[in-house]
Amino acid sequence: MRTDMKKVLTERPRRGGIYSYKDFRSRENHGDPDHLPRCQGMRFPYGYDRKNFSDLLGPLKAYLRNSVGRRWDDIYSEISQVVGSGNTVDQHLRDHVMMEVETDTFVVDGHVYTLGSRYNRGFAPPHGLYVDPVDGVLRWWERPRATYPKQKQVNGVWYTCGDDGILYPPKENRVYRKGAIYLIKLLPDDQQAVQIDGIWYLVEWAETPPPVDREYIDGERIMRRRVYFPRFDFLRRDMVQEGRYAAGKRQMSSRDLRKHGLTNC
Repeated sequence: MRTDMKKVLTERPRRGGIYSYKDFRSRENHGDPDHLPRCQGMRFPYGYDRKNFSDLLGPLKAYLRNSVGRRWDDIYSEISQVVGSGNTVDQHLRDHVMMEVETDTFVVDGHVYTLGSRYNRGFAPPHGLYVDPVDGVLRWWERPRATYPKQKQVNGVWYTCGDDGILYPPKENRVYRKGAIYLIKLLPDDQQAVQIDGIWYLVEWAETPPPVDREYIDGERIMRRRVYFPRFDFLRRDMVQEGRYAAGKRQMSSRDLRKHGLTNC
């Protein structure tokens, strides 16, 4: 461990505290003296402009990470040779060491657990640096990140992508009047296949009629409004005012099913 680790930890100046005590007092005296508090703590006038810590923990974390595989007693003895116990800086460094390493560990059914000595995480498997309760060796274990299925947005609805290329609608959309309830698969040439009652169909697309600006008389003024001609989209189960919409469907032939790897139920 570096002999100057204490200085490295606190070598950066603390953030905050740019105003002096006189600045705050002069600001308070601008108002009505009757509105001033009768008594208050020394730190109260500073509000959010207080000194806070800006510790440089990178070297300490690198030292602990490079010590994986060594006995924790040897590591802690090496830290104690550099860090004393006589001032606040030494205790502050020790606190950071104990916050980075799970030391209160035990074995249950062959698995290591901790009581949460680091950040008070409670009874759970360790995450990061921990001391093996069997041999007292510093080890590293990181919990695997949760994996979520890939999703894709089609026709304004988020689908879950399956391994077979089929897009599955979200379950919550099945109970709503609007929204997709069918399985779909995106095909080449901007085509889509949809499964309805176990049968695969090719979606037939159409364009909505363009809107028309019409004039009408409102009193003595001539007004203009835009009139749309919406069409029903059976995939979205809603009316579409502009653009392309699913106007109909055509059952896929056995040749098309084999070509795109689909089977009817």
